[in-house]
Amino acid sequence: MRLSTELVKFLLMSFNVLSLICGLILSVMGTIMVTHIKDVSNIKEMMSMNTVSIATLAMGVSVVLLSVLGCWGTLRGKVVQLRIYSVIILILFLCQLTFVIYLWTKYHAILMDVIKFVQKVFEQRKTDFNILHTFERFFKCCGENGDNDYIVNDETVPGSCCGHAAAKPCPKPFPIGCKNAVKIIWTSSAVVIKYGALILSGLLLVISLMGTHLANRIRSTED
Repeated sequence: MRLSTELVKFLLMSFNVLSLICGLILSVMGTIMVTHIKDVSNIKEMMSMNTVSIATLAMGVSVVLLSVLGCWGTLRGKVVQLRIYSVIILILFLCQLTFVIYLWTKYHAILMDVIKFVQKVFEQRKTDFNILHTFERFFKCCGENGDNDYIVNDETVPGSCCGHAAAKPCPKPFPIGCKNAVKIIWTSSAVVIKYGALILSGLLLVISLMGTHLANRIRSTED
């Protein structure tokens, strides 16, 4: 009986370490996304993308903290602590699963909102250029589809297309338009987050079940 209990402890520790790694990956991805859009996060069309970024970061940090606590609780082997931990992990699993479903169903809708917003901002560049130039600097892009958008309209390519203030000259603009830049960033980040969160959800469910199983084994041993 003791040998099987130690085996369950080892497996639970291993799964906690794996969830810790996944949590760190999600935290890094969330941080990168929040950093990329922090200057435009208050814009209506960016709210969905900002929500996903913050949720990813929050989930990642929560999983990291719980995984560390899980390793510590497993080593101590206290029945009450293990059961409380298993319940918390199960709740986190449900939240994580909800987040994955939301991201999977809203992925294209969020992308389309952001692309339409880029188009709208470029069309209104002569009356409100600050948002467009902020986009160009932080997403390292130029115009809607490239610097040619300015050239064909007999406009000077702004310094923001080189990462500078708009009034400065731009001898070598960023080679990519803002629509494609946003699409690449969102697509690459969302793929990692979707599959990472899905794998993590599976790990959390296994951890919750194993924590409950370990608590029951320890209790039966004590009895």
